[in-house]
Amino acid sequence: MHYTHRPCFALAISFAVGIWLGTFLSVSWGWAFGLMPVCLAGMILKHDRASVVCLYGMFALVGFIHAQSAQILPAGHVAHLRYDERRDMVLVEGVITSDVDVRTTQRGTKTVFEMDVESISGRPKSGKVMVNIFRRESLNYGQRIVLSGKLHKPFPGSTSGHFSYEDYLKRNGIYWMLSVRKDAEVQIFADGQGSPFRAFALRSRHQFKGILDQHLNDLEAGVIQSLVLGGRYYIPDSVRQVFVETGTAHILAISGMNIGSIVLLVVIMLGVIRIPRTMQLVLTIVLLAAYCYFTGANPSVVRATVMAIVFLGGCLAEREQEALNSLGLSAMIILLFDPLSLFDIGFQLSFAGVFSIIVLYPRVYSLCAGTKTHKGHRAWTIMMQALCLSLAAWIGVAPLIAYYFQIVTPVTILANVPIVPFVSALMMLGIGLMAAGLFSPWLASCFAACVKAVLVVMMLIIESFNRIPFSHWPMKDVTHAGMIMYYCILFLVFFWIDRKRTSKPAGDHAHFLS
Repeated sequence: MHYTHRPCFALAISFAVGIWLGTFLSVSWGWAFGLMPVCLAGMILKHDRASVVCLYGMFALVGFIHAQSAQILPAGHVAHLRYDERRDMVLVEGVITSDVDVRTTQRGTKTVFEMDVESISGRPKSGKVMVNIFRRESLNYGQRIVLSGKLHKPFPGSTSGHFSYEDYLKRNGIYWMLSVRKDAEVQIFADGQGSPFRAFALRSRHQFKGILDQHLNDLEAGVIQSLVLGGRYYIPDSVRQVFVETGTAHILAISGMNIGSIVLLVVIMLGVIRIPRTMQLVLTIVLLAAYCYFTGANPSVVRATVMAIVFLGGCLAEREQEALNSLGLSAMIILLFDPLSLFDIGFQLSFAGVFSIIVLYPRVYSLCAGTKTHKGHRAWTIMMQALCLSLAAWIGVAPLIAYYFQIVTPVTILANVPIVPFVSALMMLGIGLMAAGLFSPWLASCFAACVKAVLVVMMLIIESFNRIPFSHWPMKDVTHAGMIMYYCILFLVFFWIDRKRTSKPAGDHAHFLS
């Protein structure tokens, strides 16, 4: 692969390797700082290859230092709580820094939110905790409160696979859960302690959620909320399991596909009112950033938004787009702000999927649909392109899904083809429903009827794919070594195919490493 033509991609890999080493190696920073002058000296040499190697080494060292610095916590951080400070009931004072969710579980109703800690039992502290109040409680973002409860480590959340809910919360800065009993008192001392913009965004989300609840049943409203507003907690576990078993669970979170639909909708709307192309791109970037903030800036939304803004920024600069370069730049931006995102499942799946589409899709399509029999038939071409796109993405993410969730879902190759258009339609109809609900209940009812019809058809399609024999099966004991072997074999297979094709006199095929 000609890394000099895609510098951001190669540098992102070097930066990620440094972050990985900085997370797992317990060594001082001294050697890293000591090697930096060596790399700088090598970068100014006239030998091109040595300069490039030293540049990659420099980025790896920066990633190493960045990862280690991100893990340094102040002395008063809640991560350092001693057992005697938390073994009994504690009084925790802090400010609510997230939306307040009321969830219904098998054990009853609970109120869940994140809180920035200011003190524990009168001792100043910092950091965040996840609060579970085991009753319905009327609380809002930005309130300073005092709670009496028990601090404990997060529960595993999963009995299979390598996904750890505790590690997931740690990457988001949460080290403890605070359980508050039904009869415990909640004291509210002040309001408006958070960002006014964040408070406005959450009030708007609640208003839109109320519109959805008014016109749709719980399942319908939960799906639209997941697609447009974010959050999966309002979808029944049985329905969510069907999405998991068909490999379409990614549609239940705001991701690249959802952001792509938003971009398409915005571009169409701005095109209708004949705004110049440059202004269209600028407004789309601004609206995407606002949408990311509006939905809570969850990691999956941030990833997809950064990718879209990098691509749109390239169009704005009127530069030729290099997909792998844009992918690498997106990864570096995300890792620069949060190096521990490298170990997030969503980050790995997102970038593995996009990388597979960029690199494997042209080759998969040329292998599967490169015959002359169907050449010229537009419907066949579109169908094969969609299937090959889905296949390429699945090839790239299958081992990650098997490792983390112990399931293989080959049916997703077929299921994604009809499901993607339905998801885009549901997103646009859901946005139309929420917008219409602000000024026209009748028009909102029309949108709601369309949402119900589209959702019914989509669920029938998903359930039909789920009933196909061998649509999914468990895959246990997948190891890191197994994943590395899979990707090595995949690389060798496509490398061999490219070598075989390029050895033919006819045709000018791109090499797998180009």
